[in-house]
Amino acid sequence: MSNRRAMVEVQFNWLFILIAGGVILFFFLNLSLRQKGISDRSLALDLLQDLDLIITGQGVSAGRSTVLDLPPVSIELTCDAYHILQHAAPTRQALLFSPPMLTGGKLIAWTQEWKLPFRAANFVYLTSSAAKYYLLYDVGMQNIAEQIQEALPLELDLTMQPLDMPIPEEHAQMVRLIYLTDQFQEVPEQLRTEQASAVLISGTPEQ
Repeated sequence: MSNRRAMVEVQFNWLFILIAGGVILFFFLNLSLRQKGISDRSLALDLLQDLDLIITGQGVSAGRSTVLDLPPVSIELTCDAYHILQHAAPTRQALLFSPPMLTGGKLIAWTQEWKLPFRAANFVYLTSSAAKYYLLYDVGMQNIAEQIQEALPLELDLTMQPLDMPIPEEHAQMVRLIYLTDQFQEVPEQLRTEQASAVLISGTPEQ
């Protein structure tokens, strides 16, 4: 009889330990998740403030670029606002150019003046370190390609090469091809993903 009672007590003790351990583990996991959520919201608000200064023209001088550390969140941009987690801010009247989604370790921003002929506004450009750019030029367009390269921030992951040179397979989150030629060009088959796009710039050096 006493042996049976001892076995019941041992089983009850183990059951109590398992339940208590589970409750304690759940408490600390819940606390950790809440702290992470608070930290992410704080980072999102700080990033929104930095972006607001850039977009309104106060954070980056015209003709210069800046790089911000990007927390592990996505920035979604629409025609009239930008969103980080559950927070959003309006773009107001900013002349903003950016991919619809920005992710990666670094946010790259730069501005250029729009003159008519006096300064009318700033163009604001945003991209991230997760994007790969190719500047592909045709015969006779190398000079223009070099001018475009000089105008772009050094922080961009940019490769400039002749149009007839093969492009290696890319694993970047976003690939942008900039063609300097008079003929239509298709995105190479190895780069055809939802995150790949291309733009064609045609004309002559005199134009």
